[in-house]
Amino acid sequence: MHLLVFSLGVMVTKWWATQGLSPFYLAPLSVLIGMSFAGLAFVGHETLHGALTHNRLLRRIVGFLGFAPFCVSPTLWVTWHNSVHHSNTNIRGRDPDAYPTWEEYHSSRAARWSVDWAAPRSGSLRGWITLALGFSLQSLQVLLSARKKKYLSGKSLAIAWVETLLGVSLWSVLFAVVGLEAFIIVYVLPLLVANAIVMAHIITNHSLSPLCEKNDTLASSLTVSVPKWFEFYSLGFGY
Repeated sequence: MHLLVFSLGVMVTKWWATQGLSPFYLAPLSVLIGMSFAGLAFVGHETLHGALTHNRLLRRIVGFLGFAPFCVSPTLWVTWHNSVHHSNTNIRGRDPDAYPTWEEYHSSRAARWSVDWAAPRSGSLRGWITLALGFSLQSLQVLLSARKKKYLSGKSLAIAWVETLLGVSLWSVLFAVVGLEAFIIVYVLPLLVANAIVMAHIITNHSLSPLCEKNDTLASSLTVSVPKWFEFYSLGFGY
């Protein structure tokens, strides 16, 4: 369904542009496609956790399609999210998704930037960076640091890069086919919407909870309450 919405969005936008009309009149369509991108990520998340199929190859294929809008490698995701994050949720210095400790804040310029500039806060427009770009930027950061932090190495790291570049290639082909204006409508703006939806869950699931010394789900996680229709759309991701 999510892929169908995206495909129809591309066709409508391309048709609109060929009529000599600006595709930017279709900007509301970007929101719908963005919701589909986020929906694909929820499907990818559940699939790579093994919730939809036990076939390993099928899990990877669906996982790749699910995270394709963000160009996130399923090989990277399984290690980063399933193994490292879930085994160390909000444990200081070990969870790649947790905010830095006070010591890390003072010793690392990147840590200070993530808190002072990117963290959402009342009255600050800078926090919108986290919502609009957070998942895409964090995914890239984790990939670039995967070898140094020993998340991936050797063959697994090579596969992760191939999967990432394959995703980039798919969107590059779309850009070449539909042109700049249509590409902004069917990919760039939807990606911002999708980031916002995914990050709204992630930063409330864990970032409102304190850092922990051990993996305690009740202490390190919160349930995100959303309307019933949105809970259905996100496959209960808020739990």
